[in-house]
Amino acid sequence: MTRSLRPAGTALLAVVALLGSVLIATPADAAPGPTISITAPQSSSVKGLTTLSAKATTDPGDTFASVKLFVDNVDVQADASACIGTDVDCVISTDYDFTNASGQHTVSAQVVTLSTATSTDSVTFTVANPLPTVSIANPGTVIGSVDISVQAGTDSALSDYPKTIAVVVDAGTAGARTLTPVTCNGVGDRTCSGTTPWNSSALSGTHTITATVTTTNGATNTASRDVTVVSPAPTVSITDPTGGSTVSGTVVVSATASTDIRLS
Repeated sequence: MTRSLRPAGTALLAVVALLGSVLIATPADAAPGPTISITAPQSSSVKGLTTLSAKATTDPGDTFASVKLFVDNVDVQADASACIGTDVDCVISTDYDFTNASGQHTVSAQVVTLSTATSTDSVTFTVANPLPTVSIANPGTVIGSVDISVQAGTDSALSDYPKTIAVVVDAGTAGARTLTPVTCNGVGDRTCSGTTPWNSSALSGTHTITATVTTTNGATNTASRDVTVVSPAPTVSITDPTGGSTVSGTVVVSATASTDIRLS
């Protein structure tokens, strides 16, 4: 904390002693002057919408001329109307949105009194905004045409909301398949869920599904999971002649075949 103290003016504590013709006078103690201290945030790490506040004091009769809060030296226009023109201890407070400001920041406060005495205080902290969440809910084994279920969300302290969830199969490979993205409600809805169709027919083996959420403020996060595609072989059977029967001459042989209803 830094401060500048106002002069004591002409106030004197008169201690007079008559020693011959010598008059001795001792000056009164200087007034302590104004002070200000930041009371919030008190944590070294914050996120999203954060309350900033500071408490100011001054000497009796030396009223507040201005009390201000700054973020990185920019005045945040906090309401100080309850302080101005008074000499009573007061608190100035405002909410500041750090949603798009991850990293280190400094909040500072300044008080100036009518006599132009000043005092300042500052704190430095880290804004650590959490990434949006995203997950894939499908089982590990699929057959044929399936719906890929995904969901996403954002932290309640942030002014940020899921916007879209992109889904890709085998991203970064020559056989990558981009599926239809899930569109979210956007501003006002912190959660998002939906499905996107995938025809896995003829793709037997292990594949990686990747889901990427993008928020209204441009934040992203990705989740992935491996799935095993099983493609059942078709079935075939002879229906005529029946097993164990005896035939002669020319006969008609009948057979039926089928594939799994989930396959294309």
